[in-house]
Parts: sequence; structure tokens; C-alpha cells
Amino acid sequence: MTHDPATFHTTRVLAHPPARVYAAFADAGQLAAWWGPQGFRNEFEEFDFGRGGRWKFVMVGPDGARHDNLNTFVELQAETRVVIQHESAPRFRLTVELSPDAAGTLLSWTQVFEDPAVAAAVAHIVEPANEQNLDRLGALLAAAAARARELSAALVRNIDELALSRLLRDPHYDSRGASLAQGTAARKLGASFDILAPGKRGCPYHLHHAQEEMFVILQGNGTLRVAGERLPLKAGDVVFIPPGPDYPHQIINTSDAPLHYLSIGTKEAPEICEYPDSGKFLAQGRRDDSTPFEVIDRRGPGLDYWDGEP
Repeated sequence: MTHDPATFHTTRVLAHPPARVYAAFADAGQLAAWWGPQGFRNEFEEFDFGRGGRWKFVMVGPDGARHDNLNTFVELQAETRVVIQHESAPRFRLTVELSPDAAGTLLSWTQVFEDPAVAAAVAHIVEPANEQNLDRLGALLAAAAARARELSAALVRNIDELALSRLLRDPHYDSRGASLAQGTAARKLGASFDILAPGKRGCPYHLHHAQEEMFVILQGNGTLRVAGERLPLKAGDVVFIPPGPDYPHQIINTSDAPLHYLSIGTKEAPEICEYPDSGKFLAQGRRDDSTPFEVIDRRGPGLDYWDGEP
């Protein structure tokens, strides 16, 4: 509190960038969730977040008492300053200033009452109420940040941050890659990022009976071996491979530089994958992640349906 008895001032460092703090004022839903002392809630009737805009609401106390409030947004500077004139009694002007801080944002909160006598009479209410107000703002921002981290962990992956594993099988296969979808909320899609060494191949030539695939070439040049043909690939190309026997496929790096690409596919199960070059097949099915079923074999004489049965 300053020496001016009509002025109440406090500061708070918030562990969030100025843009995020400013948004908590600019968005009606967020503002309604944190504005006011502990135990109070707000019912907004008008909210025009613009210079000269009206903000009319009822603040409902813990005892159910209803307090009408009318404010005007006097000055707004995106991410730096919010000035609010409280038109209802007791009249005051609130200036909120935001500045970047090493920890996030330094918030300055200055409330100036028009009548010093009124300010003196409500000081015992205003000072703790302002701190509680900022406590609620901090809690809202922290909860939103935690939710954002949770969503990001479930929904977002960055290929530049992946730990790549090397798959090497001389003389034809040498790549580094990682799964993208593992650990995400994805249920029907799988995805991976791969870097294929010059002159090397990706997976063996194969086709899917159930799953559909898409490949996005991010960097470099290569060749798509597909259905008995060889098609050139370059950065920006998107390849679609439907399931079925018509499109056996394989990506080959026919250049002298690494080939970067994304592989995206559906996850239908059970699945049968055939490898025309070797005559193998892979049969997969799973009830859940803890009970996988997988068999790799070659086509040949099968067993009778009743073989081995009692």
C-alpha cells in the first residue's frame, strides 16, 4: 500500500507469459472464474472487452448476497495494460500492468478510490480481497497450464525431439526412426518418423489386407516401389496406399542424401501382411496391449481344420 490513503497497490509474479495473463482478463469465461475474493462467484450480464466497453455483472457472496457491479474498460493495451473504471459505488479506477519477468509475468495492481474517506473505511476489506483475487488468478492459470501440459502429452509429438533407434540389416536396410503415436490418445492411427540412409530401403516390399497407409516425404528424394512400378519421390509428396493385393509397396532411398518421411497408418486388427519377395506372411491380432498375437510363416500346405483335435 502506498502513502496515498486512497490508493491500494500490490504486485505478483505469475509463472506464465504476459499474453496468457492478459487472456485471463480478455476472456469472459476465464475472468468470471477468478474475479473477486475467495468464495465469491460472478454472473456476467454484459462484457464488451474493448476501449469504452461495458462490463456489467453480479458478484454473489458466500452468504448468497448479490452485489451489482458496473465497470468500463478505459484503456487496453494488448498483453501489457488493462485500466478499469468501477462505475458502481464505491467508485475507483483499477490499473493492471503486465511486464515480462524471468519467471513469467510481473503483474502490478493499482486501485485508486475517488473518495479517500471511503478508501480508509474499506481498507480492511480491499487489501486482503486484492490478494485473494490474485491468488485466484494464479490458481486458474496454473490449472490451465497443467491441463495444457496434459493435453500436449496426449495429443502432440515433435519429430525433432524424438529419441531415434537404428534399424540396421546389411546390405539393404539402414534407418533411424521412432514411433509417434505410442503413448498418445490415438486409438485408430499409428505413426512413425523415419530417416532412411542413402541407397537403403525401408520396410520389405509388402501389402496389407486391413490397414491403410499414408507416407509424407519431409526431406530428400527417393523411389516408391509399388505394384511392380517405381515412382519418383520428393519432399512434399504425400503417398496413399489402400489395403489389398493391388498395392504392394516399399520406399527406397535412391539418392545420396538421407530421406526423411512420416508413416501414418490405421490400426485395424486382425491384420495380415504379405511379403511378395519372400513369400512370407505376418498375421497379427490383439485383444489388448497385454495379449498380442503374431505369427510369421510362409505360404505352404496348410493343416486340416480338425488336425490335432480330440
